[in-house]
Formats: sequence, C-alpha cells, structure tokens
Amino acid sequence: MIKYFVIMLIFSCYTASSQNIWDEVFYKFNELPESIECPDSNNFYVVTHNTLDEDPIKIFKTSDQGKNWVLHSSIFLNNHWIETNSSFSCPDSNNFFLVLRTGQKNSIYISNNSGLSFEKRALDDIDYFRASISMYNENIGIVSNGQFITRNGWKSFDNLNEMPYGNAYSPRFINDSICIMAFSELKLNQKYFLKININTLKFELHLIDKPFTINDFCYFSDSLMFICGKSDNISGGSGHDAIYKSTDGGKNWRRVLNLSTTVAKHFYNNPFGLQSIAFKDSLTGICVGQFGKILYTYDGGESWQYENKLPPQLGGGESSPPTMIVRYAGSMPIIAAYNGYIHRLKEDNLAPGPEHIYTISGRVWEGEKGQPGIPVSIGFRVTMTDSLGYYKFTKVKAGNYILRALNKHYDGVNQTYFYKPFDYEPLQYDIELTGDTSSFDFNAIDLRTFYSASGYVLDTEGKGIADITFKVADSTAVSESSGKFHFPRIESRRQYDLTPITEGYSYSPAYHTINLITGDTTDLKFTGTSTTSVWESGEDRGIRINPNPARDYIVIALDRWTPLSKWRPSVQVQIFDMLGIEVGQSFLIVNDSNNNSQSGMIDLLKIDVSHLPAGVYFIRIGNKVEKFVKM
Repeated sequence: MIKYFVIMLIFSCYTASSQNIWDEVFYKFNELPESIECPDSNNFYVVTHNTLDEDPIKIFKTSDQGKNWVLHSSIFLNNHWIETNSSFSCPDSNNFFLVLRTGQKNSIYISNNSGLSFEKRALDDIDYFRASISMYNENIGIVSNGQFITRNGWKSFDNLNEMPYGNAYSPRFINDSICIMAFSELKLNQKYFLKININTLKFELHLIDKPFTINDFCYFSDSLMFICGKSDNISGGSGHDAIYKSTDGGKNWRRVLNLSTTVAKHFYNNPFGLQSIAFKDSLTGICVGQFGKILYTYDGGESWQYENKLPPQLGGGESSPPTMIVRYAGSMPIIAAYNGYIHRLKEDNLAPGPEHIYTISGRVWEGEKGQPGIPVSIGFRVTMTDSLGYYKFTKVKAGNYILRALNKHYDGVNQTYFYKPFDYEPLQYDIELTGDTSSFDFNAIDLRTFYSASGYVLDTEGKGIADITFKVADSTAVSESSGKFHFPRIESRRQYDLTPITEGYSYSPAYHTINLITGDTTDLKFTGTSTTSVWESGEDRGIRINPNPARDYIVIALDRWTPLSKWRPSVQVQIFDMLGIEVGQSFLIVNDSNNNSQSGMIDLLKIDVSHLPAGVYFIRIGNKVEKFVKM
C-alpha cells in the first residue's frame, strides 16, 4: 500500500535504521594526519605533521587493515617550521617520496629502503605553495603544480612549460606515460580534468564545472572517476557538498550530489563541502567532509547516504576535525582526521542486503519540462534528478520512508544571503513501501527574482571601449561604443563574478563580484589598458591592492616582468598582521604566454579576507610589501 500527505518541510524527522559503526584505532597528541597511501592491501601509511616535535614528520603504518599501528619512520629537519599539506607517494612498500615545504622552497625526501633513511633533494625551481607528488614507480613521477616530470627518481627533472597554469589536484599515473589529475584554471575559476602524456607532452582538458572548489580526485577506472569538493559558494566561505562523476574517461562530468543543507539530523547547515573521496569497488565508496561528515554510496555514486551517528571524535560531539581524509586499506575504509584520530569501519550496517530489492522513482517538473540537478531524499539518502528531471532510488528494502525534493540553493544561517529559488508540491510523500513504486512527482514553484546588471568599460583617458565581452555564469554581454554593457536578467541572491574576457587588455578590477539582493545595479566600472602599450617599470609600481580598505576580498595586481616573477610560473603571496604573524598565504599564477614580450602585463589574484578581523595587514610578495586595511 502507498499513501502520502503533505507536512512541513524539515530535515530531521526521519528515523533511520541502523547506522555504520566506526572504531577509534589510533590517537597521538598533535600528530596531525596530512597524507595517506596504500600501495597494497598489506601496507597502509599515514603521514603526520607535529609542530611541537624535533621530528615534525612521521610515517605511521598498519599491516592489518588498521587494527594496529606502529611508528614506521620519521624525518628530522634542521628547519622545524614547515608548511602543512605535505604530499606523499609510495608506488610500493620500498620506495617513499615525500614533498615538504620549508620557508620559500619545496624539497623531496626520498627513501629506497622502506623509510629507514631519507635523502633530501631540493627543488629550487618548484616554489608552489601546494605541491603534490605522484610516482608510477621508483623512477617515473610528477610534482604538481607546475607539472615537473622525472624519469630517474628525481636525480633530474623537466618542467612542462607547455602546460596551462593553475592548481592541480591528486595527480595519478594510469600507466608509465599517462598522468591524470583535476585542474583549476585561476583566471576564470574554471575546473578541468587534465590528461597528459609525459612523453609526447600532449594533453587534454575537459571542463568539469565553473564556480567549484576541488578538494579530491578519485580514479577507479577509465569508466569510473569522481571529484569531490564545494560548489555554489554563498558567503564567508560556505558552500555545498558537491560530487562529480565521469564514466567516459573524464570527457564529461555530471553532479551526482549538490546539497546545501545536509539531511543528517545533527547538522543545522552544511558549511564547507567535501574533502576526500575513495572507492572500494565500482559500487561502494565513501566521502568525508569538514568538521565531521561521512557519506556512503552503494550504487556507484548515484545516491549518497549521510552518516547520522558520527563517532565522538569525528563530529559526534567531542571533536569536529577541520580536515578528514579517507582511503581503503584493501576492502577496509580508514579515516584519518586532522585532530590526531584514526578510525576504521567496524560494522557496515547500511550496505544493501538480499532484502533491498525495491525501487522508488519519479520526476521533478518545472512547468512542462523536467527540472535537472535537483536533490531528492529518502531519509538520509540523497540522489539527483537527471537532465530530464527523473530520479530513482534502487536497492531499497520494504519499510516507511519520507520522500522530499530539496532546494539545492539555501543558506539559512546567513540570513542576508537567504536564497530559496523554488518550493515543491507536494512538500513531502510519506511512503509505506511494499513493492516497486513510480510516479512520485514533484512540481516546482518558481520563487526567483531577477535583476539587471550594467556598467561601463573605459580606457585610461575615460573613453568607452567597444566590443569587450563580459561573462556572468553562462551569459555574455558585449560593450557598445560608449563602453556600456548590460545583463538584463541575473538571478537575485546568487553570487556571481562579472568578468571581462576579451584579450588584448588588462582590466582593473579583474572582475566584480555581485549578489543582487535589493534591485538592479548600474555602477559597475572597469578600466581597460591595452597590453600592447609601453607601461612603466614594474620595479617602480610595486604591488597594487584593490579595494583598499577591503571588507570581503582584495585583488592583487603584480607586473610579471619584475625580477621576482620573470622566470617563475608563480609567486608566493603572504599576508601578515601588525605583529608580523602570517595569517594567510596564496599563490599568483603568472601568465607568460608572451614570454619574450615586454608588454608589462599585470597578473591578478583575488583573495578572500572576509575571515580576518578588522585591522591593518601587509601583503608581501618576494621583497615587495604593501599595506591594506580590513574593515
């Protein structure tokens, strides 16, 4: 029998059956896990960082899928101060490769005797803040960002200058020639799947999504890949849980999860997305997120089940770790959290059994067409509608379920940015499931408001520049002879970057971030400077910061033809407070597509400073320092 009725839309009224049980198997004070590697089912390593120890980097090992742990090796550093986010790769249990950043440079620590001793090799040309290493074997490997390749175990290496500039994530070799990774292009904030042949230097870029933060990349096979992170940034760094899936070798990607408010009852709002993802087989995987969050899939990532009874040290009441990493030791998932705790799965009570034989399906309508990309939940399990608005839950056992269509955009904590684009009718189905069901349809009620955005692009003499193309999300507009541009229909309460994209000019600012809450905006101004003109020396100009004072973000401009940046594909950007304490760090990727030109192009970097207390701060880039005020 199937029956339904409409009640108020709340997330926490569904009572799940048994949840999974995790065992706490390791803890050591201030040993903060940063990397996990599992070369085979008998060897599983966790690299930790301890800022209070003379041996700040340690490698812990388990040989029984996480039941028991031993200190395997440690690395003594003369300089005890290192960056977090070390990167570790071990193609087998004998060869260890570890990238550490000390001061301004990265070094590779190499062991060919299973970590008994390490040899340090400095990489003076690799000055990236986040450098990730992946080794195919003891000889062939890559360090990204920058795409540095070795074929002799880092006795020497090549810089793949032909590669686009940006941030690379989770590089992985699928054979001795092909390396794949997720890639973030910084100028327009577009995210790609990158595939490179290290012998021919040919590469492919396939778009994943545009405004999206990549945190981890999982390659299971050519026909099954996943990327997790944060989408649809709203305010203060908050965003949605987001998982993307590809089944065609990375050419096309679709969101299989996009949710702003978790369905687990202990969460009031989901703030910062997902951080790590791993798969045991083609159906079974786990994803984890900041401040304690665990999701499971048993259908190849088509739906995700939120853990509702988190372990005490993984967000369950005693500790909410800022970072968690998950990997499989053979068939056993292990979570290492950035509070020193390691857990292994003791009981998987959510895995489908012989009684999970039914399906629940339907469609979400928007007028006369289906609405794609909408989360639909039964209890703590969520799936997404496809391109035609259809959804389906498979492997469901008989029982009582609450079925809802959810808004994928919502920020209830930050009321200024409260955004609810649709209501759904009915608000809820109450299902008593005794067999396969279909036609549980929802109708979307459009609550959106649209405003316009316009402005001018002018040259340095105040004259309009014609034929400049601007981009907001998937919409474009072209400036008239007066320099005016106009977007007639921009959805209210969503944050967008309005960006000039026509080449041949340097723009100030690089883009405007807009969030239209009360009405149209008409005061967006850009200054365009031809990059073919002769500009003043970069040594004379130094660093430019805009806006200054700043409230939410700053945009930094740096002439790439200063001695600091002429020969480097990136420069380190540091933020210090009045006491000289470093409070932030980022990297500016220098565009040297015209490496022999003296055009004086300015490269720009947008940095979020909304989290900083009001006060005076200093930006340092090499030996250049500039002050800004945070309001």
